Amino acid sequence: MAGYSKRSLVEKLGIKEDWKITILGTPKNYCATLGMLPRGVSVRGNIARPLPFIRYFCDKRSDLESNFPRLKQSLLPGGMLRVS
Repeated sequence: MAGYSKRSLVEKLGIKEDWKITILGTPKNYCATLGMLPRGVSVRGNIARPLPFIRYFCDKRSDLESNFPRLKQSLLPGGMLRVS
């Protein structure tokens, strides 16, 4: 049910100001669903260096299994990988 929470999706995901984040496999309209990002956040479509936050969308378990080692290695210590 839409509107049931007072917290935004960005808050729920834990995205912080000035972070460089990556979102891979983005579904249609995800940016609109995500909403306004905190000040200074930049979104990349690839992994260029270790990051504090990666959001990864995939349809198949095999895709996750093959990409997980690279995704894990691309996180800063204490970074977050969110998979859907």
